[in-house]
Amino acid sequence: MKKILSAAALLTVLQLAGSCEINEEFQGSLTPDQVRTGNAASLLDGVYTSMRSPFQGATQVFALSEVTTDERIMPTRAGDWDDNGVWRQLHLHTWDANHSQIRDAFANLGGVVFAANDVLRPEFSASVQQQAEARFLRAWAMYWTLDLFDQVPYREPGESVAANARVRKARKPSTSLLVR
Repeated sequence: MKKILSAAALLTVLQLAGSCEINEEFQGSLTPDQVRTGNAASLLDGVYTSMRSPFQGATQVFALSEVTTDERIMPTRAGDWDDNGVWRQLHLHTWDANHSQIRDAFANLGGVVFAANDVLRPEFSASVQQQAEARFLRAWAMYWTLDLFDQVPYREPGESVAANARVRKARKPSTSLLVR
């Protein structure tokens, strides 16, 4: 009897799932008036808050700058201590683009830059002190992005996020300056 009820319930669920139809209509892009909800002080608080993810704890920036070297080795005694080889991959440099610490560090550092750029938009009328703090925090996040990934996407404050960002790369030393 239970098998018949289970089979009937499964058929009902499959029939309902097959009959659902989603019609999505995208409205386009938002105008600046639609997203202008904060002031410079609250936006600056958001920049400081966004710095927690990449800089707080033993993952992301710390993991990419320390665990990838011999300065810190994460314990690998049992399966849960090793997080299924995540730390070993970083230490042995056998990661790929889908590695969680690498992906999250890049995304969250970009989030700090984005949040700082919001503070610097002219329509929020940030004070000189707020602008200085936002510029410093943006530069700090961009420094770490450049240091860890050798390139950093960049947009001017207020520039559309729909357009491709310019990419800044680290300058390589000129070979003409090297002693041969």
